[in-house]
Amino acid sequence: MLSAGKAEHLPIAIVDQDQSQLSRQIIHNLSINPSLSVKTISSSQDEVERMINSTQVWGFVFIPEGAEQRLVQAKNAQISMAYNQSFFTIGNTIASAMQSSTLNAIGDYLGNSYLANKIPYAEFPTPHYLLES
Repeated sequence: MLSAGKAEHLPIAIVDQDQSQLSRQIIHNLSINPSLSVKTISSSQDEVERMINSTQVWGFVFIPEGAEQRLVQAKNAQISMAYNQSFFTIGNTIASAMQSSTLNAIGDYLGNSYLANKIPYAEFPTPHYLLES
């Protein structure tokens, strides 16, 4: 199974019910992860669950409606992930890749998009050392 090395480009699906800047960031981060290949993006969880049960995809990320709004209110965004546990090694690879990509996307969104537009720029004097000889 792993004779070619680390498994890459494993097919996953994304359920995007939020259609937000956050969900676009998550989709982007999942798409650039070399371990994953985004096979489909859907708004239907039932469709994606059928795909995972028929092994068309090995896992999926579920982004519910209102995820971005809950996140910026410092609440649980309720983003979840599922993978086919029948295949232990593949499942662990996918779970790890989906989790790291999603967490990085949340960090990118909060730092580069949301907080960058909400916190005013302020220049503060910094302490400095005086060298005496």
